[in-house]
Amino acid sequence: MNYFDISISIYGDYIQSIEELINVFENNDNSKIQIPFIITAASALECFLNDKLEIYTFRFQNAPNEEYSSQEIIRDSLFSLKFKQKLEAVIPLITDNKFCINKKSQIYINLAELITYRNKLVHNKPPRLLIQNENEYDEENRLKLSINKKQLIKTIENSKICISLNKCKEIFNALIEFIDYIDSDGDWKTNQFIKMNVVENK
Repeated sequence: MNYFDISISIYGDYIQSIEELINVFENNDNSKIQIPFIITAASALECFLNDKLEIYTFRFQNAPNEEYSSQEIIRDSLFSLKFKQKLEAVIPLITDNKFCINKKSQIYINLAELITYRNKLVHNKPPRLLIQNENEYDEENRLKLSINKKQLIKTIENSKICISLNKCKEIFNALIEFIDYIDSDGDWKTNQFIKMNVVENK
């Protein structure tokens, strides 16, 4: 009896949700849509990347009765990569290291921005503010601290995520072009969407 490992991808569901969010954003100019858009778009991208990384590991399949196959080891290693590392690793892997993503391309820039937005949301850390110690105490022997109000406001504003409708569309278009091209069986040398760099063997 033969066993086959298959991959079932659901990133298409995320794409449909993103389109609906953009429509809501466009019709209502609702800034509350920003966070759902970032999370959903980033989830679609990571789901797609994981799907391609999973497919790449199929070439390392072992006999089904082995306790821990080479495929599982490689899969676990690839899935443990940071988000942006997955974005940069997927093309060299699926093209046998013949090509890599051009980090100067607008598609990469937009997708990298999406990852940055996503990381800022899901790994949010409280903003830090420098407070001056006057070495003075009040009548109740409490230490007096001096806070610069302008610096406080600036720190709070910088900690917020503000993404325009146009930027949402740019990110969405970059995501669609990235997915469509990698999903196609076209010639990598004629890529019109993501400029690819040939990796030279040294």
